[in-house]
Amino acid sequence: MKKAFLLFTFIALCPALLRAQANNDEILAKAGSKTITREEFLERFEMTPWPRPPKKVTPENLKLGFLYSLAAEKLWALKAQEMGLDTSGAVKMAFSSLEKMYVRDALWKLEIKDKTVIPESEEAKGYLRTRFAYRTDYLIAGSEKEINSMYERLQKGTSFDAVLKSNGSKGLDTLTVSYGMMEEAVEDAIYNLMVGQYTSPVFTPNGWCIFRLRDIVELKQDPKDQQKVEQLVKKITNERATARVYQKFYRSFFSNQKVNVSSRLFKELADNLVKIIKEKKNNGRISDSALVSLQPPDILKLEGAFRPEVLNMDFVQFEKNPVSLRQFIEDFAMEGFSTQTADPRMVFGIFNRVVKKYVENEMLTREGYRRGLQNLPEVKRELDMWKDNYLSQMLRSTFRDSASVTDLEAEQYFHKVQQGAPMTAQVNIVEVLTDSLEVAEKVLDAVKKDVDMHVLARMYSKRESTKKTQGETGFFSINEYGEIGRIAGNMAIGDVYGPLKVPEGYSIFKLAGKKEDSLHVDKPFSELRDSIKKNLSTEKAYKSVLNYTVKLAGEYGLRIDEKALQSTQVINVPMFTYRFMGFGGKLPAVPMTAPYTEWVSPWLEYKSNLP
Repeated sequence: MKKAFLLFTFIALCPALLRAQANNDEILAKAGSKTITREEFLERFEMTPWPRPPKKVTPENLKLGFLYSLAAEKLWALKAQEMGLDTSGAVKMAFSSLEKMYVRDALWKLEIKDKTVIPESEEAKGYLRTRFAYRTDYLIAGSEKEINSMYERLQKGTSFDAVLKSNGSKGLDTLTVSYGMMEEAVEDAIYNLMVGQYTSPVFTPNGWCIFRLRDIVELKQDPKDQQKVEQLVKKITNERATARVYQKFYRSFFSNQKVNVSSRLFKELADNLVKIIKEKKNNGRISDSALVSLQPPDILKLEGAFRPEVLNMDFVQFEKNPVSLRQFIEDFAMEGFSTQTADPRMVFGIFNRVVKKYVENEMLTREGYRRGLQNLPEVKRELDMWKDNYLSQMLRSTFRDSASVTDLEAEQYFHKVQQGAPMTAQVNIVEVLTDSLEVAEKVLDAVKKDVDMHVLARMYSKRESTKKTQGETGFFSINEYGEIGRIAGNMAIGDVYGPLKVPEGYSIFKLAGKKEDSLHVDKPFSELRDSIKKNLSTEKAYKSVLNYTVKLAGEYGLRIDEKALQSTQVINVPMFTYRFMGFGGKLPAVPMTAPYTEWVSPWLEYKSNLP
């Protein structure tokens, strides 16, 4: 029976999804000016994929291992701040978009969530409607004018069947409508009918329709399903009540505001987008129906199509602090852009919706800043958590990038291996790499159903180097592939881990094989030099990071309160969740921290030797 290192759950989260526990502000770990409170520990432990421990590892040791991993993150973040990395352009750009998202989310909470009330009558109506399904047939039209013409004929006495017949191929089979299946207004119109009656024209995602009620079917409900029915009613009534409050706010907020966008710059941007998309499709031999996503090189090409003075021109023309073309492109890069078509009219339409949403989000963000929502404690806490995670990864990556290996070191290692010296453990994984949370959701759901990882990699993985092998890497050193190799080295064959945040997106992988035996090399050094140097460089960087973590723990006086940790009750089923943000957008519920405890024993030994 294979193990999976995650609970396959995706939910919409409020800022706090923590059950009440005494003293959530109690400090579990402290280093320098940074602390890890019980609240942060619980939130991150319970929403982070985490390997199931071997039987010999107790739940308490699992909690302690996670706390040490968080502590390492804080230590590296402290050093990064001390070095001024938090004021770098890259960090500012990344966190500008994130902060705006949290500010909008706080505005949503104030204006939408806190004002949403569900009357008892709505729930009662919902429970009643779950007991019946309404069988209908319907007329459908592509325009309001066409459907009104049909409705006029009905009102003048033409039978529904006659109009349906003249509707030709547009008249489809019957449709059975159940509670929550349609938009509220459409559902109300149908559920208010008597058998034989028809609705006035209503708009649906498929077009304009007129529904006729043919009969009502009473649904048998098993008492065992009562909880599911209650959950459905609460979900639907909450969604509909929220939608009503949102629509009221939307009309009120945007009705008296007008912000122009430079039509000239819009057209030039859209034209260049079309060029880039066409080039990607032609060069990559991508089919017309396949999705194309802009990557960092594409964004650089888009920005490079404009002269510096044009990039500084106002694109979104707010009266105060207009958004330059350069700023828009940077924000556009953070949001991402995908399309299946290179048709100019279609791309223009998609881009127009993107710009409209951007302007609306910017208006909402500015309203949030006007109210000072960026200073709310919960907003600052969430952003600090993300910033610590980002800074930690940023600084650690400099160690990995700077670890160099000479040809002499590589050759010495080569001769040791020739003589039968044990090599570093090697693993073979099957991986799905994606930059999409939606794809991650699909993969996790499929893994839960025991769908073969090779099939999933063939369908979803974006790692070009394993396309031909359906996601299988072949054996590689655990010192390769960064965190992937290190984590895979601690897994058992058949285990699945993920999603793991990596520079390219999110990695979900299954351990297909592992070997630690000696290996005699039968190829000349000249053929293996580059791969050996890469392997040794990763190993050297790993040791440097470990030693530096120990140094930082001493430098910042790391303290762990194991007693407070022991009294912290956790749900011992780590899960991956993502959070839907108010007014749109989603991200992982918490920053993802990979297991990192190898530094703890050297640190404890270092502490024990202190006078």
